[in-house]
Amino acid sequence: MPSAGRGTTGSTGLSAPKSSKGKLEKADALAAEAARRLGIDALVAGDAPNADAIFGHIENCEKFIEAERFDRPDDEFVSMALEIVDELIEYSTSEPQLAAATHWLAEQAPARPKSGRAVRDPVSTLALLTLIYIANIGLARYRGEKDHEPLWVKIDKRVDKLK
Repeated sequence: MPSAGRGTTGSTGLSAPKSSKGKLEKADALAAEAARRLGIDALVAGDAPNADAIFGHIENCEKFIEAERFDRPDDEFVSMALEIVDELIEYSTSEPQLAAATHWLAEQAPARPKSGRAVRDPVSTLALLTLIYIANIGLARYRGEKDHEPLWVKIDKRVDKLK
């Protein structure tokens, strides 16, 4: 599976309402649907056996970013977290699921004038959407837990920049 790449931040390129709140809600809805189509939602569900480990890996990315000095910490976090998401997609998504998710994504995004394609790298875009989903679920899951919530608030702020 192609890597989502290092230093990839910015808009997903998918169409969204003009208002900031509407744009965030649209990105969150697309992220949830992408995770569902890829089978990632089942891996991070409340009682899924590996959910805590998955969230722990994402938290470790944030802890590493906090401990080191980076010129672009948001980009570094996204790069590290996307490596984890790429592995989750590789592990949990069958080829037919990935093909169907890629087709679904193409239906969601406007075609680019030059190439006529909706998304240049659909697997990377699906990984970005999945990271948004995991951040949303992690923030909700650990709300009120003093050892986790501060990390997830920071993760959520970093990932919100992707929307």
